[in-house]
Amino acid sequence: MVTLASVFGAQVSGIDKYVENFDFSRCIDVKDNTKEDYLHVGLAPAYGELTSKTIKSMDEQLKLMIRLHNGGLLSWDDITSTFESREPNTVERYDSPVQRENKFIKPSRLNFFKVDGSPDPVVVREVHTWFTKFIGDSDVLRSTQINIDVLGAIVAQTGATITSFETFFYGHEHHEKRLVDVGVLRFPDFEHPYFQIYRIKLEAWSCCERYIFVQEDSNGINGEYTASTYRPTKSAYDSIIGKRREDAIKEAEDIFS
Repeated sequence: MVTLASVFGAQVSGIDKYVENFDFSRCIDVKDNTKEDYLHVGLAPAYGELTSKTIKSMDEQLKLMIRLHNGGLLSWDDITSTFESREPNTVERYDSPVQRENKFIKPSRLNFFKVDGSPDPVVVREVHTWFTKFIGDSDVLRSTQINIDVLGAIVAQTGATITSFETFFYGHEHHEKRLVDVGVLRFPDFEHPYFQIYRIKLEAWSCCERYIFVQEDSNGINGEYTASTYRPTKSAYDSIIGKRREDAIKEAEDIFS
């Protein structure tokens, strides 16, 4: 039997739980990028409204798609190559893939990256607005649960670790640190009848440059977001008949077992 545990591991959790349970104070020092202490999830599920009860009422074509695209333990590379290799035989793209990068930048003299965990609430709202527009998908935001409180923690933990170069004519310092790197497999449900795979990366950075009597400080967050959506093809559905179809549908319905 194919279950969520067989795909995501024995301790399977939704992506929202990974985000909720992660302690961002572990990566407070942006100067130290030698530790892998950021939120790293190779691949986690997002269920939307899909449950052990609602899956039984879903369209058979979607059930077959769930069964066909669940096998052994999967990583981000595994799942992307799986969907790409099966297109266009069993799945087709639901819409155009998304791949974008963006930066949130603020001068550090505004003191919004505070290492004591109390960021300026005005800037926290700005970061939240930036992140919401950057992702541009309400379902992804809802599934990951990276909300205003978590974003506030991310901003606080980036740290204003700027060195003062007051005794130098010239000085330059730049630091980068990964905060988030998560891959997600979004299962289909009634409102979103397709599979979606997406990845979110967030990286904090700080920079200081002094020339003679002028010192310019800045901090920010770099973001990377990729997403693709797939739906089952009619030919794949039509090719599975008889008991094979019945067994596949039953396995899909039992995936939460």
